[in-house]
Amino acid sequence: AYCLCASKIAGREIAQRLVARWQTLGLQADPSKKREALDVSPWLQRCFLDIIGAAGFAKDFNALEGGHSSIFQVVHDAVLVYDRRSVQPLEAPLCRLLPMLPLAREANRAMAKFRETFSGFLDEFKARGPPDVNDTRIWAQLMRVQDPNTGKPFPDTLIKGNIAILLIAGYDTSSWTSTWALYDIARSPDCQRRIRRELSEAGLLQVPGQPGPRSLEWSDLNLPYFNSVLKESMRLHPVAGIGTVRVAPHEMELEGISIHKGDLLWVPIDAVHNSVHNFTDPTTFDPERWLADSPNSCSNDAAPNDLSHKSQQQPLMASSSSPSQLPSSGPVSGCPFASKATRTGQAGAQSKSLLPFSDGPRNCIGLNFAYASVRTVLLSLLSSFWFELGDDLKDHSLVEASQSLVLVVQSGIPIKLHLKHHVAPDQGVHTP
Repeated sequence: AYCLCASKIAGREIAQRLVARWQTLGLQADPSKKREALDVSPWLQRCFLDIIGAAGFAKDFNALEGGHSSIFQVVHDAVLVYDRRSVQPLEAPLCRLLPMLPLAREANRAMAKFRETFSGFLDEFKARGPPDVNDTRIWAQLMRVQDPNTGKPFPDTLIKGNIAILLIAGYDTSSWTSTWALYDIARSPDCQRRIRRELSEAGLLQVPGQPGPRSLEWSDLNLPYFNSVLKESMRLHPVAGIGTVRVAPHEMELEGISIHKGDLLWVPIDAVHNSVHNFTDPTTFDPERWLADSPNSCSNDAAPNDLSHKSQQQPLMASSSSPSQLPSSGPVSGCPFASKATRTGQAGAQSKSLLPFSDGPRNCIGLNFAYASVRTVLLSLLSSFWFELGDDLKDHSLVEASQSLVLVVQSGIPIKLHLKHHVAPDQGVHTP
């Protein structure tokens, strides 16, 4: 709860700092002049690093102003090692046996720098002394957590690992979620006009020559059409698209396939989101599918944009060869990503067809924090700017083909967008 409240405050303030930075770049000054498009992803990474730093670690990274910029390269280099070794499992033992190899030296340097960086963060947090008993931010919880078996603090290596994964997950996934959302909005002018109208009706649109918009409030995060757009973008571009793995707790049979106790079950989220068994025309960007009043709606009975998420633990799946006999957890009350039975395939079961944060008791621990901060940043940007695709993004098929699955779904083509002033919703379309 503390982090959610902190994310609302920090997210709004830092999002406005990002808006101010983009305004000073002069990219939206004169719509009649051709301006260089802005590579939005690096800026969004800085923005979300500042947000998770303030809300989760009580630390001002000042990344939007250029502070701690080295952390992005440190993380990038370490992730490349991790990603390479995940598909080449012999690399790690080979590097230990032959440390003089160029590949081994490069990997060792990357991982040493990674450990050094996060050891420095841990030392900084320890130097603050015992956290206040009412401080529930991430750093405070990590400083006070103890091994339940011994009553002693966990070793530093474990604490450093948690600092690293929570910090990286706090900015990298959210920044790419926001990047893809802006890309999808920019390539869909009708969609962007509808968002602009929704923002205008809520008093949130910034139009030159008109009274300034009011401040973004917590209730504004539930704008229905904007949220349907975000959900559709997260369906097409799930940043954790490589999926999740579970261990089968017992013998079972699924769709005629025998699964043994201890087998690893891989759920590739990108494939689930883009399967014809789960969605009609899955490759089409169609925010309407998430609106309750749409004839093609696949929204559930729960409030589709509620921030709360109450996961319910369910058995993995009973032995069965019929989809209609598979256990159903049903819609999770208040979950923005619970889905009801799909229109094709698995008709007899409540299919889990939208899983950007995974599902169940081991879903993303930062779901609510991420969803709140992403919406805050996107609404702040969409209130201030009209976005258009850069020249290199005009062919959507090339952008899709350039995607790569590492820790997140990234684009091989930089997502460069043109920023312009808004016009009033009744003044027509933008002109180049």
